[in-house]
Amino acid sequence: MNWSRVLRQLIGGTLAMVSLAGCVMPPTGPSQSGQPTLPTSMCRGDEVSPTAVLRSADHGATWTNLGRLCMHDASILPVDFTAVPIDGGVALYFIDMKLLGQAPSVQRVLYRATSMDGLNFNRPQAAVTAKVDMFDPTVVRTAEGAIRLYVPIADLKLNEGVASFLSDDGLSFVRETGARNVAGGMPGALVLADHRVRMFVHGAVASNQPGIISYISDDGLTFTIESGVRIAAAGSKTTEMPFDPSPIRLIRGGYLMAFAVNPTDPPIATKGQYRLATSDDGFNWEVKPTVFAEGGTSCLIETSDGMLFFYYGI
Repeated sequence: MNWSRVLRQLIGGTLAMVSLAGCVMPPTGPSQSGQPTLPTSMCRGDEVSPTAVLRSADHGATWTNLGRLCMHDASILPVDFTAVPIDGGVALYFIDMKLLGQAPSVQRVLYRATSMDGLNFNRPQAAVTAKVDMFDPTVVRTAEGAIRLYVPIADLKLNEGVASFLSDDGLSFVRETGARNVAGGMPGALVLADHRVRMFVHGAVASNQPGIISYISDDGLTFTIESGVRIAAAGSKTTEMPFDPSPIRLIRGGYLMAFAVNPTDPPIATKGQYRLATSDDGFNWEVKPTVFAEGGTSCLIETSDGMLFFYYGI
């Protein structure tokens, strides 16, 4: 079974119908005690995004619902988020889902928006443009301080890998030559403590080993598949398949990953159940049983003050 294709249809196809139909506010999470004042949305009613924002001040043990992300541009339907911390805040990258599947003459855009409080973002700016579909980007800061985006792109087949784009300022990107030899769906990249890059995707090492698997790279460009699975599927059904990995290296040490399993059949794209997994080495992971969010494509980030933010479609 082509796991990437099945899960891409599960996430992408249904999300278009659900998101364009309207948004439902997620349930309010447990309140935090002793944490800094919560940010307040500065958006007008017609500017809020169909994107929920959760914040954790205790390394993911509990979460506070901040409401919906404020982006000041209602014309964009953001999806497929990835983020990197910058200057005490957040740089969020995403695509405009309304542009997917358009004619070759239509320019697709991968945007960046920045925020100091994790909730109120400035007006999105184009970071990467292309006349083919882009989806599921993942972003890292290299050991040299540059920003690299890994982006599955329609001019590459799934078995050819993903494109990569490099930037010194996090906004003006140049496509790097060739393709990164990573096969699988919805990549999530992580820079390890030793500066190597580990890429997580949903797929299978062997036909009987589906789940979230990983590739390793010394330079962030050439990857080698690693043995075994990082997070195993509970079974062979798509409703048991983990996907959408979003891994980060924590400031205090160790690693944290958010990922989803969608138990709905037929699939409902905004019903992905998100859990966390922890790791000391970025290779061996322990899954926490609690579902802390329910929605669509997502990303996890830790800011320089140790706050966790989780962004996901609703």
